[in-house]
Amino acid sequence: MLSRGSFGAIAGNPVLAPLVGSRLFDLVQVTADGYELHWTDDIELSTPQLWRWAMEQSGEAVPAEEFRRWRLTHKMSLQQAARILGLSRRMVAYYDAGAKSIPKTVALACMGAERQLRSGR
Repeated sequence: MLSRGSFGAIAGNPVLAPLVGSRLFDLVQVTADGYELHWTDDIELSTPQLWRWAMEQSGEAVPAEEFRRWRLTHKMSLQQAARILGLSRRMVAYYDAGAKSIPKTVALACMGAERQLRSGR
């Protein structure tokens, strides 16, 4: 069982804070394989689901390293990547440096651009 001290991030979140100390929340256990949180037979959350929610909530779809690798693989400057993605050079620089979270729309734009770049269009 997780200790109450493990809930700092949850207690600090105004939406999740009411869960701290509730009897149901205190029943959570990590499954034997380490890949799910289990409360009851009807309530389980897998780590991929939790990860996806965290990424969506943070607005980050891809890590900055992957964005930078995508840009450098195609030998694009910040300006070229900005033009291809329809963004300002400054915003691309923020994403490239990890200074700002990369929203899902930018990740999708990278996927679309990837197809065009591979086909030579």
